[in-house]
Amino acid sequence: MFEKAVINGKVYRNGRWEKTNLYIKKGKIDLISESCLEAKEYIDAKNYKVIPGLIDSHVHLHMGGGNSYSADDFYTGSVAAAYGGITTLIDFLDEVPTAGLIEEKYEKRRGEAKDAVIDYSFHPSVCGLSDDPEVIRETILKLGLPSMKVYTTYKESGIYSDDESIRKLVEVTTDGDVMLLSHSEKDDLLDTECKDIRCHSKNRPVASEVEQIRIIAQMIKETRGRGYIVHVSCGSSMKMLEEEYPELLKEHLFLESCPHYFLFDDSEYEKPTNIRYTMTPPLRTKEEQQILRDHIDMVDCISTDHCPFMLSRKQQPTLAGLPMGVGGVEQSFRQMYRLFGEKILPQYTILPAKIHGLYPDKGVIEEGFDADLVLFYESKVELPIQEHTACDYSIYEGMTSNISIDYVMSRGNLVIEKGVFHKQRGQFRTRKLLQGGIR
Repeated sequence: MFEKAVINGKVYRNGRWEKTNLYIKKGKIDLISESCLEAKEYIDAKNYKVIPGLIDSHVHLHMGGGNSYSADDFYTGSVAAAYGGITTLIDFLDEVPTAGLIEEKYEKRRGEAKDAVIDYSFHPSVCGLSDDPEVIRETILKLGLPSMKVYTTYKESGIYSDDESIRKLVEVTTDGDVMLLSHSEKDDLLDTECKDIRCHSKNRPVASEVEQIRIIAQMIKETRGRGYIVHVSCGSSMKMLEEEYPELLKEHLFLESCPHYFLFDDSEYEKPTNIRYTMTPPLRTKEEQQILRDHIDMVDCISTDHCPFMLSRKQQPTLAGLPMGVGGVEQSFRQMYRLFGEKILPQYTILPAKIHGLYPDKGVIEEGFDADLVLFYESKVELPIQEHTACDYSIYEGMTSNISIDYVMSRGNLVIEKGVFHKQRGQFRTRKLLQGGIR
């Protein structure tokens, strides 16, 4: 007998919808069949679309220190994510220069993440490289965390990596078993003299992103390494890569963007509420936003860079000391589905699963995969959105949604059931990158 059955739903498989039933045992999808079979518990998915649990491969929970932590810890952040249909998160380890410190930060982060209610993993982060890159590679592979993030800016914070260090890290990705993640803003093209919040997007111009991504792409081209650009904010970055490095895309170089770059533009910095929209990279012009929307097929992963701070922490008169980051895990899929419909599904499911090494456990609805499932319906009327984040404001306030996410299941366990949260315990997941690209 099966433990659970999800019946009568329209199930998203192989890029199309199928009317079929899903039978669950021991946290896995045990059988997919049109037959009606015996199970201990049934969920009638009539009128629902059934999709794989969503993956957000870029969040910052419990980030900071002292009295300056981001608003959501792993419990509140994962609850909010579950309400948004997300069943797996990938957070980050603190930035360090050596392999030994990576292991130390890993142990610390495991303790901080123990209350997550959905599955999670981590990206190690490297700065001020002072260790053999090959030793770092061996260490992150041993931990089952085959990715390493660098920042090409934030010199004042001590987490900056120069191009020489980044090149050394790219060189150890050539076997395809580890991947370099880059926050790409060319530091010497930034102009942060103006502290007025209205200057935020001008201080960090489009050229800073485009030029740094070009540098990373050239390194990958020369080494045949493997890279991933986080939170691409500019349509011009897409156009540059399309014109200059098309052969790398979806094979050696993967691209991530965030919902806020598709939904908001830099006119927000002229408004009295401008502090709420401060993140890096900043919001861009409507023209850049439209180019980004037009290149949605080049985006491999939609992640949120979820890192909200309480409004009291944001309530600063200038950019000096203003914490950067906004929330998004609960509204990400709702708003991007409104913009792009079902064509956005791969960027939340199979693509992040394959790119970040969560496949074949996650990312699709197939027998043998984790029973991470989301049931939603498309509403004929606009639905008010709710927020379950611990943060006291949201950039999505006042927006509505045309879908209702009613059931969210993690490894066969209901986390969300028609608006009701059922506490579960998430699992730490190791990852192993697939060889080759995703074309």
